[in-house]
Amino acid sequence: LSLDMLSYCRDRRPERIPTDPLKLARETVALVASAAEQEGIRISCSGDEGPSVKLDPETIARALLNLISNGVDACREKSYSAKETPEVEVRVERDGSALRFIVADNGVGMTEETISKLFSRFFSTKEGHGTGLGLCVSDKLVTEHGGKVSVESSLGKGSVFTIQMGDMD
Repeated sequence: LSLDMLSYCRDRRPERIPTDPLKLARETVALVASAAEQEGIRISCSGDEGPSVKLDPETIARALLNLISNGVDACREKSYSAKETPEVEVRVERDGSALRFIVADNGVGMTEETISKLFSRFFSTKEGHGTGLGLCVSDKLVTEHGGKVSVESSLGKGSVFTIQMGDMD
């Protein structure tokens, strides 16, 4: 909570260093994978390999970790049929000098009304378990980095969050 408050209140410039985005995504997934898998939630990470790009690994990892954690939470909230496995998939995609981190889950999904409030301060769907700052802070960190966070979701089917970073050369 303290880190989220500081991140939200303080403007900072990203400290860009050459970073392997796929390695960063894999390391971030590793932070939550074993705990999620103990609950039966599968987490995978894949993506396009390529040269390092200049980004601030600390801030992008924080934003990515929040999206992954939210995906795991969305899976916890859903009742799955015997044919379905709770899953969060993290992908890294490159398109020229653009870079995307995609976090997709097959959890509970969201209504359009919920989506419209997601990036508002103190808005939470976690009924007392969340601070309502995670997505707001993640959006701020990505925006400071020159990127944007977008979301698509279907109620009962899951959500896809995308961190879009432009011109990473």
